[in-house]
Amino acid sequence: MDVSVEPAAQGGRGEPLVLLHDLGLSWHSWGRCVEGLTRAYAVWAPTLPGHWGGPAFEGAAAPSTMTDAVERMLDDAGLARAHLVGNGFGAWIAAELARRGRAGSVTLVAPLGLWHDAPSVAESITHELARRHAVSPFLALVRNPVAGAMTRRAALRSLTGRSAPALLDLCPTTRSRALITTVAPTHCTVTRAILRSPEFAEGWRPEAGPSPVTTVVTGGQDRLMHRSARELFPDPHIRAYHRLEHGRVPMLDDPDPIIRYIDAGAAAAPWLPGPSGGPKRTVRRTAR
Repeated sequence: MDVSVEPAAQGGRGEPLVLLHDLGLSWHSWGRCVEGLTRAYAVWAPTLPGHWGGPAFEGAAAPSTMTDAVERMLDDAGLARAHLVGNGFGAWIAAELARRGRAGSVTLVAPLGLWHDAPSVAESITHELARRHAVSPFLALVRNPVAGAMTRRAALRSLTGRSAPALLDLCPTTRSRALITTVAPTHCTVTRAILRSPEFAEGWRPEAGPSPVTTVVTGGQDRLMHRSARELFPDPHIRAYHRLEHGRVPMLDDPDPIIRYIDAGAAAAPWLPGPSGGPKRTVRRTAR
């Protein structure tokens, strides 16, 4: 049975802030971060092209062409610059957009692609991501009413890291978004091409020299981070490093610290006008 999902989440007033999700997922993976950030920002959380609910992707899929596509989306939304927040592959895109002058501040959550000097690591991580993509049809069993309960629970835990009882502890909004996040890889049409692109194997290197205020958040249980953030981001423009005891999608598990880190990074950057000017910065919200 086909299930339609919204192509984006949008709301709030203030400086523009864009949330970019990980490869194979959708905007739903940001969980309650969306609502938390709309209290102080004009938030736009689009689903990337070629992903479930997002626009179709045209051309050969690779990190640079996906960045081009997202930049066109920013243009269409009237956003010359915004506070950019990316998770995983979305962090890679956010960093590339920052190189192009599109960022007021940058927050990178469990960034993907930091293996520019470690080809063996790139090969290992690409293999792991390809394996996850290959078993993504299994994740669709979460929504399949005829699948056995044990099978559905195993599929659920494979991506979210949560058991069925633990999922019930979440609020209804987060629970729904966690389920969509689990199933989303099944519907992604560009994962295979991106993983096979030479650019993906090369990875990316943090920009040296002047750049936007940058915050890096890593997960202590993220198996795809092969070195510490301080080693990977030695440049002086990195404002802060944070380490959470979660995996690759920490926003679903513990959104409040993510919101605080995003807010602190944006507060340290120059004020950004929204698409129609928007109110100037006053007092920012601090998540509790």
